[in-house]
Amino acid sequence: MATHTHQSKPVEEPMAAATQDHLPSSPAAAAADQPQAAAYIRLVIEQLLSRDTASDTGRIRLLLRRRPRGVVAASFPAAVTAALDDLEALYSEGSAPMAALACDAARSRRAGHEERLRRAASQRLAVEGPIRDLAAGIDAAGKRLGEEEAVVRRTQRRLLLLSGAVAEEADVGAVVSLVERLARAQGAEAALAVAMEAMKARHRRLLLQREAAEVAELTEISALEDIPQVARGRKEDDQLLREADDRLRADLTVLVECFVEPL
Repeated sequence: MATHTHQSKPVEEPMAAATQDHLPSSPAAAAADQPQAAAYIRLVIEQLLSRDTASDTGRIRLLLRRRPRGVVAASFPAAVTAALDDLEALYSEGSAPMAALACDAARSRRAGHEERLRRAASQRLAVEGPIRDLAAGIDAAGKRLGEEEAVVRRTQRRLLLLSGAVAEEADVGAVVSLVERLARAQGAEAALAVAMEAMKARHRRLLLQREAAEVAELTEISALEDIPQVARGRKEDDQLLREADDRLRADLTVLVECFVEPL
């Protein structure tokens, strides 16, 4: 007597089929039906595309870890879950892409600070010569101003002496000569005083510029001390970053399509 055996289908198959039957007809429909999952995916897209947060890998890593997995998996096609899985792998701490990105970011930060340090040093050196020249000019102008002031004082004393004497023909000529000399000396004194004040003002501005450049130099030196020295990038690292960028773009495309209605 032949024995007939009946092989029943695994329980998982009808359950999976039922799940597939209940999946929305498109990712866009899923986004409309499941606002919680849709809001999460929108947030992931915004964070990855934002200039303010795209470089904050730690923030994005934490966001990807907080995925409402059950809701997303039950609501969206497998491609969406696969894209989120791939993004989480890309941004996982210690992954090869993240290590290469960290080194590249450190090199970029160092290069930026080094460039600003060179600029600050150049600005400081550019004013060193004019500061010395102005200091010398102010000193020379001060000496000449002192000489003119002495001439003015002597001339004024002589005029006082002559004005007290008896007016005579010869004395009148001497007074006129002294008055003219006094006018010239006072004019030279005034011109020197104006020029000297202008040089002092210029000197003060240059000193402030030098001080600002010195502060900028110290700031950049301090920043460089906090950034580790990183070896030059290898071709393998560049290739790894290009591949990671391609994966990121592909994953983003899948997520963005969740919100695009089919034509």
